[in-house]
Amino acid sequence: MHVAIGDIRSITLRNKLKRMGLEGEHIDDLISLVDEIGIQKSLNDMPLGVRYSTVKAEKNKPKIWKG
Repeated sequence: MHVAIGDIRSITLRNKLKRMGLEGEHIDDLISLVDEIGIQKSLNDMPLGVRYSTVKAEKNKPKIWKG
């Protein structure tokens, strides 16, 4: 899985947790939280159009005409 890391603190935390040997679902949740905070911080400095295009959205299914 590829994660775009938005802040140097995310990298630092990932490395510290890895060196400490901490693993588990709660550690993965912590890393996800820090990544999300970093991404939000980066998006805060960008134009509105960029912020809007990065929001996850459900894609519309193609309409198929049945005759």
